[in-house]
Amino acid sequence: MAMRPYVGSAFRGRANGISDWKPAMAIYEDIIKDERFIDLDGAKVRKLALHRKLCFLDVREEWEYDVYHIPGAVHVPLDDLSAKVGALDKSVATVVICEHGHRSIVASRILLDAGFHRVINLTDGMDQWQGEMEGDQAEAIRKKRGLS
Repeated sequence: MAMRPYVGSAFRGRANGISDWKPAMAIYEDIIKDERFIDLDGAKVRKLALHRKLCFLDVREEWEYDVYHIPGAVHVPLDDLSAKVGALDKSVATVVICEHGHRSIVASRILLDAGFHRVINLTDGMDQWQGEMEGDQAEAIRKKRGLS
């Protein structure tokens, strides 16, 4: 299967909103038909990680990753993914992460086109993942983001 070229982030320079959803939703409608793709929320990904080896692929920008990331996650910004996809292990189930779940849809398409065997989209992204955390870790993240 030939890999579709991807040039530039569909989301760079846009305010969060409906314009962000259009490119991702068009791709989503296509990839949900692929048996190698699945959407899971944070709770289900955490349970799956207890029983299966997973690769967490964070496709957010550098500054977003620096604020908070899942420990052990591989960081490849979406704009660089097409060029670096060959360095990733296609045989390991890959959980694709962004901030809200839009860029991870685009990244999932890139991985599937590159022949990955199992691609998991973390629905609602790091925004949801962080929201599920409690205590000191959650407070530290809120401070880094200027929210407390």
